[in-house]
Amino acid sequence: SSGINAEYGEWSELEIETDQTLFVHIMYLMRIINLQIKILDEGLKKENLLKEKEAAMEDSKLKGRFLAILSHEVRTPLNAITGMVELTMSTTNVDHTQLGYLTIVQNSSEALLQIINDLLDMSKIESGKFTVVEETMDLDKLVIETVSVYGVTFKEKGIDFRTEFDPTLPRFV
Repeated sequence: SSGINAEYGEWSELEIETDQTLFVHIMYLMRIINLQIKILDEGLKKENLLKEKEAAMEDSKLKGRFLAILSHEVRTPLNAITGMVELTMSTTNVDHTQLGYLTIVQNSSEALLQIINDLLDMSKIESGKFTVVEETMDLDKLVIETVSVYGVTFKEKGIDFRTEFDPTLPRFV
C-alpha cells in the first residue's frame, strides 16, 4: 500500500499509527546513536587530557632539574664574587668611591642570589614542596639596596632617581 487512500487522498488511521510508531523508533535510535557518539567523544577528550597531564608533569620535572642545575652553576661563582667583595671591603684600604662601587657589586650579587632562590621557590611551589616561613625584613634597607643595584644604570641614562621614606610606614615588616 502506498500509505495514501487512493479514493479519498488521505492516510488511513492504521497507516498513520504505523508511520508514527516507525518515526518514534527512528528518533529513539537516533538518540542512542547520538549518546554513543557523545560517550566516544568524552572518552577521547579524557584520553587527550590524560596525555596532556602526563606531558605537563614531565615538563615540570625537566624544569625542576634544569633549575637545580642552573642554581648550582650560577650560585658557585656568585658566592665567590660576594666573598671576594666582602674580603676586599674588610682587608683593603679603599676610598669612599671604591667602597660605594664594592657595595653596589655586593648588593647586586645578593640580588641575583635572591632571584635564583625565588626561581627555586617557584619550582618548589609548583611541586608542592614549599614551606612558608615568616620573617621580619627591613623595608628601608630593601629599598636602598634595590635602588643601589640600578643606580649606575640610572646615572648612565641621565635619570635622577631619588627615594623618600614615608615616616608613617613601619621600618620593619
